[in-house]
Amino acid sequence: MCCVILICSSTAHANATQTAKTAITVPVADAKEVIADNAALVAENGELKTSLDIERQNSKALMAKMDEYISKSDQEIQLLKEQNGILQEQVTALEKKAKIEHAKGFVQGVPVGAVIGALITAVIL
Repeated sequence: MCCVILICSSTAHANATQTAKTAITVPVADAKEVIADNAALVAENGELKTSLDIERQNSKALMAKMDEYISKSDQEIQLLKEQNGILQEQVTALEKKAKIEHAKGFVQGVPVGAVIGALITAVIL
């Protein structure tokens, strides 16, 4: 089957005749044409193999770059998570400090407010 496909796809067709059970005669011009087509197919096959090897190498290089990119992205994501954790700790600390400052202000403000209230009450009465 494979031979039939190759013969049908070849551009050269020899006018061969079988003279005996083991002998086939082919005109020289036809034989040269078939040999030239065969040589062209062999050369094309070599070029295709070379091209395929180059494509494989390029694909491997691209996959290696993608693996490197994914690894660096994972590292960057991890660093961002760590930075986010640090920032969250800082926010929590600032919120605590603000609550403490607010409480101090309230504690300091109550006596002052009481004194002002007492003065206003004394002035009014």
